[in-house]
Amino acid sequence: MSVEKLPYLYESIVNGEKIYYGPMKIKHQKLLVELQESIKLKEIPDMNFFELLMRINEDLISKPLDELYYADFEYLIFLIRAKTYGESINYNKYSNDMTEIVNITFNILKDFEVIGNKGMSNQRIKLSNDETIEISPLYLKEVNTLSLISGEDSKSYTGLTYSLRKKILDDEVITFNSYEEKASYFNELTIDDLKEVKKKYNEFPKLNMIINKEIKGKTYITNFGDIISNFFESV
Repeated sequence: MSVEKLPYLYESIVNGEKIYYGPMKIKHQKLLVELQESIKLKEIPDMNFFELLMRINEDLISKPLDELYYADFEYLIFLIRAKTYGESINYNKYSNDMTEIVNITFNILKDFEVIGNKGMSNQRIKLSNDETIEISPLYLKEVNTLSLISGEDSKSYTGLTYSLRKKILDDEVITFNSYEEKASYFNELTIDDLKEVKKKYNEFPKLNMIINKEIKGKTYITNFGDIISNFFESV
């Protein structure tokens, strides 16, 4: 779909790039229903969260999905949801102490916040061996790979590995083109270097997906990344 036919503008929280997007149409809703039914009937393998959203939204975003930073894709998914079904998400939630359940309303355009530093698309880190490396936020295709990895520690380490882009030594710049190259380099870092990479990586912009609501003295915590049904509605 051409940019001119996508009516809404989003500015990347990572690098400020202008990206256009549009609301879901009947064909997207139909595909969603068909995919859900096929998964239920075991006609196709279960799709992970990212695969499902990528299949539905591939022509609703002006930038190719495999070139999108994940932080932008995550934000765009909610914006598409807002323009398609409305800004508000209503859901029932147990309090943190599991004693009471209430209905909570979340407004996509008002209640989300970006944590980290907006506009940060790369960082350079001086290592203990005097080399300098450059890291950047993860791309959608890299996070999709992470979703197949079991274990939070493994995901965290692999995510840091994928974030590595370049090594700079004097005037020489070496670009890492494969995960294997990156992993081989990371495996030789000191633990202190790895901690520094993790600290810098956590400064990149991303959506705060943990929503805390306090109602009549009770706390209700929602992780929107775990509630797929709140992204889309069947009509």
